[in-house]
Amino acid sequence: MKLKTLALAVTATVASFSAAAETPYGDLITNTANLSYSVAGGTSVDATPATAEFNVDRLVKFNLTAANATADAPVGEDTTIGFTLTNNSNAAMDYSLPTLDNVTYFIDENGDGVLDAGETTPVPATISLAQDDGDGNTSTHVYNYIAVFTPQQGVDGETIEVLFSATAIENDAAQGTVGSAVVPTPATTAWDPDVVQTVAETNAAGEFITTQPEPVTFTYVGANIALAKAVEVVSDPVSLSGNAPAGYTPKAIPGAVLKYTLTVTNSGAKDADLTLSDVMPSIFSESDIDTASYKQSLNGAAATDISANVTAATDAGVVTITFPSVTATKNDGTDNGTVVTSFEVTLP
Repeated sequence: MKLKTLALAVTATVASFSAAAETPYGDLITNTANLSYSVAGGTSVDATPATAEFNVDRLVKFNLTAANATADAPVGEDTTIGFTLTNNSNAAMDYSLPTLDNVTYFIDENGDGVLDAGETTPVPATISLAQDDGDGNTSTHVYNYIAVFTPQQGVDGETIEVLFSATAIENDAAQGTVGSAVVPTPATTAWDPDVVQTVAETNAAGEFITTQPEPVTFTYVGANIALAKAVEVVSDPVSLSGNAPAGYTPKAIPGAVLKYTLTVTNSGAKDADLTLSDVMPSIFSESDIDTASYKQSLNGAAATDISANVTAATDAGVVTITFPSVTATKNDGTDNGTVVTSFEVTLP
């Protein structure tokens, strides 16, 4: 059996379900006309029957529906979205699901859109669906599955659109290479009653529907971290001298003691584990750092000495200070979580 493909513009919505079974593609439809005649009242004669035959073409028609168009996505946790894939074609079809970052698919055995304890079987790469036979049994042409989205990172309150989809692919070696996407040919291809052709629905833009997208917008539930750094002059040789000018405020002159303050603010809905470091300007060496000055305050509490857990290392003449890991707690509904770290250095 030869096959050719073409596209068909369908004005009805692709989300509609078949009310009855579609005529299976490939069926040979034969219509025979019979004729008898007589001349001048003579004996009736049967003419040679005339027959017209055609093969039923294949209509690729399917629908992918997400249970929710939007959902919250807590960072590091599972968010589940139920999907229904319906084969409304007049043929059995295979469908493939895309590989997406941080997304795993599971079979929804009972079709409730919830990942139940027993539904731990991942969806295979290819989903095979039979043709709707019109008997109301949806188990053969309707497929329910669940997408589990587990973001590894995301700023609290920001959104991301994940484009789920299903792609119609060949399921019969006689139709072409197994697994190949169905590719309609231009609609200008002439109809041939002796050739089984493939027809696909089109969208409003006139594009062939062999891959149906279904976007879901997720809103991250996570941390929202901001880092600020400030410097102030604590003292200088003039301010410490016995004859400092009246009202003198210390300046950043050689020998001045500078205090750096690093403030981390978490305005998000989840705690965040921090790894904080400070790359010092190249004019400073490790000996310029007051190792007893390392202090840290959590969420507005009194600052405590953290010097025992701070390290400073020099590489290519540049000092990097690494502070102990700490958690910036989430916003409790009224106040942001804060981590304030400070230390002092002497300006060479």
